[in-house]
Amino acid sequence: MSTPVWDRLSRKADLRAKAGLTRTAAPRTDAVDLAGNDYLGLSRHPAVLAAAAEALAEYGLGAGGSRLVRGTTGVHEAFEADFARHTGTETAILYSSGYLANLGAVAALAGGPVLLDAHAHASLHDAARLAGGRAETFAHNDLDDLEQRLRTLKPALVAVESVYSVLGDAAPLRDLHALTSAHGALLLVDEAHAIGTVGDHGAGGVAAAGLAGDPGIVVTATLSKALGAAGGVVAGPIVLRRHLHDTGRTFIYDTAPPPAVVAGAAAALAVARESDGARTELARRAALA
Repeated sequence: MSTPVWDRLSRKADLRAKAGLTRTAAPRTDAVDLAGNDYLGLSRHPAVLAAAAEALAEYGLGAGGSRLVRGTTGVHEAFEADFARHTGTETAILYSSGYLANLGAVAALAGGPVLLDAHAHASLHDAARLAGGRAETFAHNDLDDLEQRLRTLKPALVAVESVYSVLGDAAPLRDLHALTSAHGALLLVDEAHAIGTVGDHGAGGVAAAGLAGDPGIVVTATLSKALGAAGGVVAGPIVLRRHLHDTGRTFIYDTAPPPAVVAGAAAALAVARESDGARTELARRAALA
């Protein structure tokens, strides 16, 4: 039976189809992958699969609940500690996706206007809107535009990516940090495409810029890119972890990442740490694009 809601959605679908905006999702094949995010091929690495299989046998398929109810295991806590060491941050906290990690971090840190690079991931833009305050963008990697908006908007938070998925270019993190610090704003750096691929041992763009552990920077990342797994993480000062742990809705009310997936991600992080050759080859291939 037709209803006004379904009629409206149907009309919208027709308009998208006419504009060529219909999305499709086809099962992947064994063809050469030119679009995936498994940059180092770790999703099928023997050590990664073995770690995931061992945790699967021990803990079962799912986590069994949210992190604060039944979902936390030693696997989760060990990964958080290792990720913090890897990135040079004080502490880290796991989420079931990078999207939720960004939502949680921005909601916790906004406290006023949020300023985002125009090419920042959709999750950061969504998070800024959901935070309920004023959210604006500055021209991609444009330091002059950023400084002007910092002066006028006086944001509490500036959000960027270290390596952008749109063009594959890098953010000038040292210059960005200098500007945000001068204007009293925190800098959130989404390292989704840099963890495992950039810097010594794949520690990411923030570490490569010599800014690891800086209290004016918060790092977010996903485990679904170079680590070949799934999940998200926020890393920074321990006071941030405490706040997210006690008040963050995308942490408190979401089922924990499956232990087997986290165990696989932990093994992938260990392999990535020692994969300088693979990073060199990845950079060489990227330069050909």
